[in-house]
Amino acid sequence: MIIRFLWFTIVLVTILSSGDVSSRLHFQATGSMASDFDNDGSVGFTDFLAFTERFSTVVGDGTYDVRFDLNTNGIIDFDDFLLFSAAFGSTSASPQTTPDLALYVMDPGTSSIDVYNIKNHLAQTFLPFRNPGGMQVSSDHERLYVNEQFGMFVLNDEHQVEFSIPGTSSGELLIHPDETFAYVAEPGNDLVRVIDLAAQAVVDTIDVGNRPGGMAITPDRRWLYSVNASDISVVDLTRNIEGLRIDVDGQLDAIVISPIGNRAYYSVASRA
Repeated sequence: MIIRFLWFTIVLVTILSSGDVSSRLHFQATGSMASDFDNDGSVGFTDFLAFTERFSTVVGDGTYDVRFDLNTNGIIDFDDFLLFSAAFGSTSASPQTTPDLALYVMDPGTSSIDVYNIKNHLAQTFLPFRNPGGMQVSSDHERLYVNEQFGMFVLNDEHQVEFSIPGTSSGELLIHPDETFAYVAEPGNDLVRVIDLAAQAVVDTIDVGNRPGGMAITPDRRWLYSVNASDISVVDLTRNIEGLRIDVDGQLDAIVISPIGNRAYYSVASRA
């Protein structure tokens, strides 16, 4: 979950039972035990009742719960029911426990990412970064990507740097859904830098509008939307070329794409 508040970006993650901070985002188990919603060690009738209560809900509904969206497509539907049915009757060696939660707060003003324990609201540690501008957790929950003034850094769940890519701007960061590429906005150069995560190298640059910021990729992985100072660039990811620019009245801040890809929602900071 990523929550924006003024110049902060907050990422909700979990802590391993040992107390060490991990970059895990989901508190349910993986595999068949992801359907053990009540964490009693088995996928049974009570889990079925809980699932039926959320069936047909979508992102944005008051009763939508991401735990029941087993294929993470933004709607709890028949495909999720098939996954649940396949898992019904599964058991684990011991009951699942809900791990503690931690809060990662990116604070460019103090050039740090602060880590807080949710239970006691105390700071656990802080990660020193020079004017961080964007961060994201990998889908396997084992890595944290951070972009700061002098480059992009990839950290493991023990906060050790696996590799870094030099850069010149602490812009927003977006990881491709397939985790093949990272897209780093460089507001000072009016471009988006494309980083091949396997090669650990910059492989392309995309010219966009003035001072690019937040970015989002459509569910079909074809288009990247970049909000600029006063317009939105639509980038064809098959060629890494801007195909369309949409004029918008106001200073833009962030953008998200609906789960089915038919709408884009953006925020205008100058109208707040």
